[in-house]
Amino acid sequence: MGVLLVSAHRSGTGKTSLIAALLTQMAANGQRVAYYKPFSASPGNDADVSFITETILAGSGGPPVPDSLPLPQVSSGNPLITESRAQSIRQSLSEIQSAADVILVEVPDSLSPTGDAWSLPSDLAD
Repeated sequence: MGVLLVSAHRSGTGKTSLIAALLTQMAANGQRVAYYKPFSASPGNDADVSFITETILAGSGGPPVPDSLPLPQVSSGNPLITESRAQSIRQSLSEIQSAADVILVEVPDSLSPTGDAWSLPSDLAD
């Protein structure tokens, strides 16, 4: 199983479009594909997740897209990804890895919602 993390420096740069194209091409080539967006500003109502789920992966027979967690709050001295959140992300990946040859993971932008740089994308890569 391969995992591809897709990130960008800011929103609106085409991460979801790139992922949609890759998922479509990989599935057409016979690969079993999955998608995961571990963090979202609107978990349960994320437009990217809905688009991928309802348009790209609909009827593929692949694993369901795991639920996203709310974006972490930036606070001095506290890790962006707590151990409980890291465990939840690992569990979600574990649940879909056996049903997919490739998992495309859409990680948050390198700029936080407030416009400041943060380490969340690189923290997820670790």
